[in-house]
Amino acid sequence: MNISNDDQCSCGESDSPQHVLFECPKYSELTNEFTDMVRERNLDEPSWLGEDVYREFGKVIRELLHAKETTERIERGEAL
Repeated sequence: MNISNDDQCSCGESDSPQHVLFECPKYSELTNEFTDMVRERNLDEPSWLGEDVYREFGKVIRELLHAKETTERIERGEAL
């Protein structure tokens, strides 16, 4: 993800897509929404590839990235 200029997440762990999407406690509410959506869609089925699913996934990912960016700016003392 690496929105900030270093390789460390604001929670103190190593920053990576895997960490932010599945492990970071700061974004667990959004990541739980994402993983629930993935489970509900049964990703083994080809039907999950529809445009509506991409929009749903995209919305959750944008919310997660916005939350991460906002949190990091606040922690650095930057104006929003």
